[in-house]
Amino acid sequence: MLNKELVNKLSLTLNTPKKYHDSHLSSQLLLDSRVVVEIKILSIIKNFKNLKIDAIICKFHKRLTITIFNHKPFHFVMFRVGESIYIEGILKYKFGTHQIANPKEI
Repeated sequence: MLNKELVNKLSLTLNTPKKYHDSHLSSQLLLDSRVVVEIKILSIIKNFKNLKIDAIICKFHKRLTITIFNHKPFHFVMFRVGESIYIEGILKYKFGTHQIANPKEI
């Protein structure tokens, strides 16, 4: 019994994951890098080809514009005005505001 238990523990330590995806909240806003932040959605504007979402980054109290290209109906369920959600994406600074294009919800 002990040998079987030892073999199982040994196989767990040797079979490490190939990739590790860190989804901890970002401690600072670094431009042109991947960030994970909590946002509160203020408004949603639907255009023909894209969806623009105005939000506030809760921890840093900064405005954020989210652009989703070729939006689908599930995006309206995922992003609702007044809700707080966690997203990840590449943070840019353009036109006087922080922006993330096509973020993932965590």
